[in-house]
Amino acid sequence: MNMGEIVATVVAAILAAFIFLVYPTLATAQQSDKVAQLAAQQVTTDFANKIATKGVITQSDYDSFIQQLNATGNTFDVNLEVQILDKNTGDKTALTSGSLVGNNDTYSVFLSGTDIPNPGGYTLKQGDTIIVTAKNTNTTIAQELRTFFYKVSGQESIATIQATAAAMIVNNGSSI
Repeated sequence: MNMGEIVATVVAAILAAFIFLVYPTLATAQQSDKVAQLAAQQVTTDFANKIATKGVITQSDYDSFIQQLNATGNTFDVNLEVQILDKNTGDKTALTSGSLVGNNDTYSVFLSGTDIPNPGGYTLKQGDTIIVTAKNTNTTIAQELRTFFYKVSGQESIATIQATAAAMIVNNGSSI
C-alpha cells in the first residue's frame, strides 16, 4: 500500500464511523426531542383548556400538569399569564359609536406555582384569558449533539423543547 491508499482508507473509515454511529445517534435523539415536544404541547394545551372550562387554577391541577411535563424526561420552566378582562362599562372612548357604551381592557397577572392559593385556587371569570408557556431547562442529548456540530460549522444551535397554549375562560370560576 502506498501513502495515498492509506490516507484514503483512513478517511473512508472516519466517514463510515460517522455514517454508521454518529448520524443514527443524532437522528434518534432528535426523534426523542420531537416526541417530547409533542407531549409537552399536548399537556400544555390540555391544562389551558381545563382552566378555561373550570374557571379556576388549582394547586392540584398545576401539580398534575408539572408531573405530566416531567414525565417527558425533561424539566421545565413554566410561566402562567392571566389576562384579566377589566370591564369598564361606564367609560366611552373617542373611537366608539354613540350606541356603544364601555371599553374593555385587559391587564396581565403573572403567576408561578407558589402564587396559587391553596385551597381554592386562583379564580377567573368569563372573558379572561390564560396563557401557559413551558420551556425545558435541561439540555437533551440532541441539543448537545447539535451544539457540537453547529460549533464545528460556526453556527449556533437554539433548539429547545417549548410549548405554549392560550385559552379564553368560558365559565366563571368559584373557590372551593
